[in-house]
Amino acid sequence: MKIRLLTYPWAGLNNGGLQLQIGKTLTELNDLGRDVSMLDCWRDDLSDCDVLHVFSLSDSCCRHVERAKEKHIPIVISTVFGVEGIRQLTRLKAYIAGKCRVVWPGLRASKRMLDAADRVICLNDSEASLLQCVFNVTREKITIVPNGIDSRFLKSDASLFSERYGIDNFVLQAARLAPGKNQLRLLAALKNVDCEVVIAGGESASFADYAAQCRRVASAITLFTGAIEYADPLLPSMFNAAKVFVLPSFSEVMPLSLYEAAASGCNLVCSRAVPVEPWLAPHVHFCSPSSTSSIRDAVERALASPNLDGNRFHQFLKTWREVAINIQQVYGDITS
Repeated sequence: MKIRLLTYPWAGLNNGGLQLQIGKTLTELNDLGRDVSMLDCWRDDLSDCDVLHVFSLSDSCCRHVERAKEKHIPIVISTVFGVEGIRQLTRLKAYIAGKCRVVWPGLRASKRMLDAADRVICLNDSEASLLQCVFNVTREKITIVPNGIDSRFLKSDASLFSERYGIDNFVLQAARLAPGKNQLRLLAALKNVDCEVVIAGGESASFADYAAQCRRVASAITLFTGAIEYADPLLPSMFNAAKVFVLPSFSEVMPLSLYEAAASGCNLVCSRAVPVEPWLAPHVHFCSPSSTSSIRDAVERALASPNLDGNRFHQFLKTWREVAINIQQVYGDITS
């Protein structure tokens, strides 16, 4: 069986969760003996493809999905789909897009892709519910396969990060500097809070002004580490050294960093706009991403709380190998 993976063409310009998800899935499936590779849009015409697995609902992938359907090639879509704001509004937009070709064409393309798919993979029940609401995807078509976690986060050590930077028990946010990740409001919230803050994330030319604003607002005891490569042992060490991990984003689907932080024993602060697994939610201090005072209050509560025991969460977390096995089962279901 030859499986070809596809995502939007600018994916390589980012270094986030989707890129990690695709890379780990590809590696683990090949290790399981499958013939899996990224689709080469310049050379591949799908003639040797037994399953097309698309990551994202980007309209840039729509024509490949439609061609696969024409060739009777089974299609799997990992949607990685989330919205900011009210889902019913997105549902209304999708409905209007289906009636009028000149508005929200991306939503119309997403609907066509989902209708063509043989199986839709969602990261959690919240994403599945969103797809059912917005695009009327039947529940029978959906399989839940969460993201995996690298075993390094299950047994990390704080010493590498603490020895390099001379700090521990700090407040951490790990994400690229971008408005959607909400660093600016977090830094404003913590301006007068007596704690060291670490902002770990790359900066891009697209959001250079935003990054500059973040630096201006940050207190004197804020450390900007820049981007840390995922394979760098400094990354799990940083999570282990932190006291509190904060995810104040306006929208996420299944943020890997939150679960890596939980496995590492960080106390957790998370935006109410972010879906959190039921087994983790009771241990999270939630905040409004739009309210500086709400973020500050949640962080202060997390700082005052006893440290979480990350070991208690390990039973709920999947390895990337387990994720690949689940995806392999999906391929088998739609080709048998």
